[in-house]
Parts: sequence; structure tokens; C-alpha cells
Amino acid sequence: MIHTKYRIKLIKYFLLLVIIGTLLFRVVVSLYTNVLQVSMLTILTESLWITLSPEFSLSDGLVATNRENSANLERLIAICNKFQYKRACYNAGVWNFRLNQFNVATRLFCRAYEKNTTDKLLVFYLGASQWAGGDKISALDTWHKAQDIDKYFAIRGDVFLKRQMPQEALEAWQISDTIDDTLSIHKTTMYVTLCEFSVEQGERLDALRWCEKAVNTNSSWPVHYAVVQSLLEMGEFDRAFQVAQTLVQREAELTFAGRNQSHRLLAQVYVAQSNHVRAIEQYKLIEQPDQFVLYELSQVYLEVNLVSDAVSTLQEVVRIDPTTNVAIQAQNQLDSVLSR
Repeated sequence: MIHTKYRIKLIKYFLLLVIIGTLLFRVVVSLYTNVLQVSMLTILTESLWITLSPEFSLSDGLVATNRENSANLERLIAICNKFQYKRACYNAGVWNFRLNQFNVATRLFCRAYEKNTTDKLLVFYLGASQWAGGDKISALDTWHKAQDIDKYFAIRGDVFLKRQMPQEALEAWQISDTIDDTLSIHKTTMYVTLCEFSVEQGERLDALRWCEKAVNTNSSWPVHYAVVQSLLEMGEFDRAFQVAQTLVQREAELTFAGRNQSHRLLAQVYVAQSNHVRAIEQYKLIEQPDQFVLYELSQVYLEVNLVSDAVSTLQEVVRIDPTTNVAIQAQNQLDSVLSR
């Protein structure tokens, strides 16, 4: 009888151990499966890592669609949805973005996004997918949250400009200024180019705004030179004079080339104002003038009927290098003046 009771207890303990063992086995298997999936995810995300370049378009499909890619993408999205693994969500978002699936990309990026994230690339892509999907207000709101991303868009615009893609450059610069219109040295090319572009388009107020931003941001003589040329083209002689004169007053801190260009710039402003005497004074302050400067000076001499000075200056242009276009032009003018 006693043996029977022990047997029953042993059977109960055995069954209990079996049940516990089965549960432990399931837990281990589940854990192993999750780890395996996460490991697979890591391999996938590493292999699918996509680096953003400044010239990357906001709506440019670059990833080929094939069966293997589609399967991998579905796997990434599934892991993103199930485990909320941010990197899976991010890379699945990038992939969908490049497939022009912007709404899907936006949802995936939102899963990876956190309120105070410092991941600027994620913020860029979330905003880019919203922008390309037509929700430009949300895109700008997203980009506002990333520090200095306005400078990144300014640089994007510079890259587009170098690649002779003016419309894309204008869009990037517009985004940059909308996100943050604070003056920045990183936006110099953007200010100068938009100043020149606005002049070409006849948009006077915009041109003045961009020109002012350019000279207030960057004190270099090339920037001032470009701005003054744009102001002269608009007929803004007084403002052009102020900018040019400011540059001349800073000649002590300029390089040799900068000092020469500052005097040349002010001389050109005086010519535009028909103040030829002052223009000649500025031209004569230029050290080691080249053919172009000398030719400009000769034209001022001719304007005030100082023919002998004009002739000697034109002869110097030819003497320096008679093969250049400006020398040929000077020789033709010499022949014309001397034949009178």
C-alpha cells in the first residue's frame, strides 16, 4: 500500500517535471527564434545601409525592384512592425522612399522617430518623405526640429548648382531659408546666387534682400564684388557705392588681390554714376594692373576726352600680351583713335 502511494507521487512529480520542461523548452525556443530573427535583422539592415549624399533628390527612385529585394523589404517591414526595431523601420523607410512609396516610408520613419531624437538623417528622411508625398507643411515642421539642417539644405543647393541643376538648387535654398532664415556663413553661395537670380528675374525686393544677406554674412571681396555688380545692374547706384566704399575702407585687412579689386569695384561704381574723375583716381590706386583693368581705365579716359592717356594705356594693354582678346580689342580701338 505504501509502495503504491510512493509510485503515485513519483508519477505526479514526473508529470510535473515534464510539464515544466515543456514550458522551458518553449521559452528557450521562442527566445532562440527572436534572437535569430534579430540577428537576421542585423544582417539585413547592415547590408541595406544607404548613405545619404548632398545631391540626393527628394523624390528619386533609385532601388531596383525584384523578387529578392521585395522579399527582403517585406521581411524588414515585418520585423519593424513586430519588434519595433528602429533600424529596421529606418532602413525599410529609406527603401520605400527610394521606391517612391512616400506614404509607406513616412509611416515607417514615424515608427523609428522619437520626440527628441538627435538622428538628423532620420529627421531628414522623415521630412523628405512628407515633402515628396505632398505634405510640405509637415515636412518643414519636421525639419525645424533638427539643429542646423537648414545649413545642410543650403549646401545641397550649392551641390545642385555645381551640377547645373538650377531648379533643384532653388528648391533646396528655399527650404533652407524657410526652415531658418538666420544668417550663416554656410549660406554664402545661396545668398549671392539668389541675389543674382532675383536680378535676372526682375524681382527687385527679393534681390535687395538676398544681396544684403550676402554682404552682412561674408566680408570677403568676391562676395562684395558679386553683390555690387548685381546692385549696379538694378540701378541701385547709392547702395552699390556704400558696399564698395565699405570694402575700400577695410583694405588694410584685405589681401593684395582684395585691395586691388576693392579699388576697381569702387571705380566701376563711379563710372556708373558718371563720376569719371573719381573713377580714374581709384583705377590709379590699383597696383600692377592687368590688361582688363588697363582697358577699363582707357575707356574712362576716352569718356572725358583724355585721348593721349587713353592711347598710352591701350598701347600698354597690347604690349603685355598682344594675343589675348582684350589686347586685340585694344589694338582695334587704337587703330580707330589714331586714324582720326
